[in-house]
Amino acid sequence: MKFSARSQYALEAMLALTSAQGGSPIQVRNISREHGIPVRFLEQIMAALKKAGLVKSIRGARGGYLLGHEPATIQVAQILHAVEGPIREEVTVGAQPAATQVVQALWGDAQDAVRTLFEGISLDELAKRKEHLEGARSLMYHI
Repeated sequence: MKFSARSQYALEAMLALTSAQGGSPIQVRNISREHGIPVRFLEQIMAALKKAGLVKSIRGARGGYLLGHEPATIQVAQILHAVEGPIREEVTVGAQPAATQVVQALWGDAQDAVRTLFEGISLDELAKRKEHLEGARSLMYHI
């Protein structure tokens, strides 16, 4: 299973906004530059995140984006749903061969497991993982 670029970039942008929590809004061009995300693509992603209420935008020269909620209350599943749609696609079982039904049921079970995993991870948890990795890299650099 592979993340789409849209999902990857949405999670990276949300992590960037987490680091600005309680501070100034972050502009799309700054996130774009730091993470190598095309500006227009990132604007589309941010619009989807805003529509879902996960981020809020501030207008003006010093404007940009801020998280719409505390990072601990935002689930990875919510972010992915905002930019990709539902994690589980409904499968019609109808009058199909038994093998097709079994494989579709297996795929549905896998999608349920992935959704459950993403529902159990908050943006705050991802930010802590990021900080841990950055701290480990910093220690390795100074040794």
